[in-house]
Amino acid sequence: MKEWGYDSLPDYKELPESPVSTPERFEDYPLIFTSAKDPYYFHSSGRNLPSLRKRSRIRFVLLHSQTASRFHIQEGDWVSIETERGTNPAEGSLCRRD
Repeated sequence: MKEWGYDSLPDYKELPESPVSTPERFEDYPLIFTSAKDPYYFHSSGRNLPSLRKRSRIRFVLLHSQTASRFHIQEGDWVSIETERGTNPAEGSLCRRD
């Protein structure tokens, strides 16, 4: 790697929007969102295809049970995922792993 001009070890760069780099944002948006890909869709492509909609009918968000309890969210409740860029509705699904 060094002969190609790269460090031999990876270098961590803090994200531009994180609790460390922008702590003031996390007063209004206290959760960190990550996304897993739905195996039936590529981004939003294909959501208009009936055969795919039968397999993956709704958008959902997976929440740890303690986080859901903190925000008074029950299994199957509809929630709003909010950022400074917009809002997106999803059905809440609780993760029971600790």
